[in-house]
Amino acid sequence: MQTPASISRHPVHPLLVVLPVGLWVFSLFCDLLYLGGAEAEIWSRLGDPHLAMAIALSVTGVGMLAVSSWLDATLVRVGAKK
Repeated sequence: MQTPASISRHPVHPLLVVLPVGLWVFSLFCDLLYLGGAEAEIWSRLGDPHLAMAIALSVTGVGMLAVSSWLDATLVRVGAKK
């Protein structure tokens, strides 16, 4: 699929939307396993980096959306002046 927002011909949308959702869900799953009494402490430690990645990708996505909206509004104002 070709889109203007792509990296090496791969769309950016799944990276900024689907991946963070999956990371949030996996982090929640790890926390629930740990709180539910799973024997291994690895569930507690495994959820933290996934949560951090989800937050970082979510912030990146929101930032890119804000920049995109600002650019779009700027282009509309420039076009309206002509």
